[in-house]
Amino acid sequence: MGILQPLSASSIIGVPFADYLNVTVPIEYAQDLRSDVLEQIEATAPVHQDMEGVHRLLNDDLRSTPAVFRFSRRGKVIVLSASGMALQAMRSMGTYEGYLRSIAAFPHRVSMLHVTADYIVPDPSDFIQMVKSAGQAEEVYLTRKVVKKERQKALLVMGFRGKETGTVYLADRANADVWAKVYDKQQERVSKGFSDPGSIVRVEIAVQSDVGATLRDAYEPADLYYAHASRSLVEPPYGFNGWSPKGEGFALSPRREVLPLERLERLLVSQDVARLIELARECYRDKAGDVLSRLMRQKCATADAVEMSGAEA
Repeated sequence: MGILQPLSASSIIGVPFADYLNVTVPIEYAQDLRSDVLEQIEATAPVHQDMEGVHRLLNDDLRSTPAVFRFSRRGKVIVLSASGMALQAMRSMGTYEGYLRSIAAFPHRVSMLHVTADYIVPDPSDFIQMVKSAGQAEEVYLTRKVVKKERQKALLVMGFRGKETGTVYLADRANADVWAKVYDKQQERVSKGFSDPGSIVRVEIAVQSDVGATLRDAYEPADLYYAHASRSLVEPPYGFNGWSPKGEGFALSPRREVLPLERLERLLVSQDVARLIELARECYRDKAGDVLSRLMRQKCATADAVEMSGAEA
């Protein structure tokens, strides 16, 4: 296939965007973090919460690919993860900045960040083969060190164009602080039954905590992306001046206080409440509203009694 030709800066679609975000916060802040973050999640779309700390956005546009937020404990920290679709949903609804602001209010560390960009190419399979060949020739760099061929793998199939294509993995989280995935986005979408997006290649850069990414990079990830992707895979845009780890000076606009009534109204459109109403109708038919009202009054009375006993103690 010859020497790897980086994807041109003019062929990019839009700008690089955060496609996965992992943040760790000391466990003593877990309850307050969850409360603050849920305000932004609930403002994005109706939410379903399971018993394992997973919050799934419920939206017709998100049913094909889950949009998931996950709270999990690891030692003395709580890990908050947001999938690519979850981040995309927040950006489209204008809640992404508020989400990052909620995290920034607590001691935190960006433990993993994926940044992605899409490029228009004449034939995605040709570029995939080029990346694979350059990788095996140990000509691909993501940092100052070459990516060793034994740290790479290619998962290829016979594509709908009749040519071998797929995904090339360059390094991985087990052996590197920076790794990449390059794949035929057109083949991926068509093979899953979605409409043809056109001749698109996706380049994804992932970094772990030791690289020094911050919430600033999660919000404006282009410099971090080009610092690694432009070493071999893509051309940087005109005016790119590099990237510095642990960047300072990231300022978010003032936080708008969300009123309790607003949170209540958001919860009322959740799948859990819809299911509650459905079950009540199955059991009590036209009396469902009266029964739910009585149960809620009992629940409130119990909460009041617990609060009073706690105050007296």
